[in-house]
Amino acid sequence: MAGISLDLPGAETGLSANERFELRWDLVQALWDRGLTQTARVLARELQDQATPEWSQRAQQWLDERA
Repeated sequence: MAGISLDLPGAETGLSANERFELRWDLVQALWDRGLTQTARVLARELQDQATPEWSQRAQQWLDERA
């Protein structure tokens, strides 16, 4: 699933970058809670690669705890 992004090209959300990262983070946790662990991991890795250092570190820690 490498290279898959949930961003819609040209779609303006009206959300700040931090709000978009927070929304993705909530989605990661919701997917995990529903048993969609691989999808949650893929999205967490995407967040880790694309987010601010703070969100990237949070995603890395989350992934490490579930390794």
